[in-house]
Amino acid sequence: MVHRSQRSGRGLLGRRIAEVRRAHGWTQEELARRIGIAYKHEQQIEYGNVNISVDLFFLFAERLQVRADILVNPDALEPKRIGRPPKPRTKNLKYQRSRYIGVFGRWGRWYAELTHEGKRVRLGCFDTQRAAAIAYDEAAVRLRGATVRLNFPPG
Repeated sequence: MVHRSQRSGRGLLGRRIAEVRRAHGWTQEELARRIGIAYKHEQQIEYGNVNISVDLFFLFAERLQVRADILVNPDALEPKRIGRPPKPRTKNLKYQRSRYIGVFGRWGRWYAELTHEGKRVRLGCFDTQRAAAIAYDEAAVRLRGATVRLNFPPG
């Protein structure tokens, strides 16, 4: 069921004000302060529960830095994010992957570690992936025996 405020012009206006406010990264309290109205009144405007005067409508458009038609026209351009651009979404590259078992890279160096009896054993920091992998192999044979999977199997 569609709420009556969503069918009315008030509901559309309130939703558009909320979209533009969020694009600025502002809270309802911050927008109310910028306009000079009570926070609860701004909240009721966004919910579409109250009518607003023409003067207040144009004040909203001015403070939100948009043309007035953007607030009432559902087909108007989507509000663009104003202020800092969003951070690009990337994978967490805290650690570099290595093709060797027990080796990872960080801060331009390569680290070797393994788990023994439920505890992490750090084997050191190395300049190359290969040196870290050799250290892993030596420690793995010493701690787990000859049947362990190695980076450089003998033979």
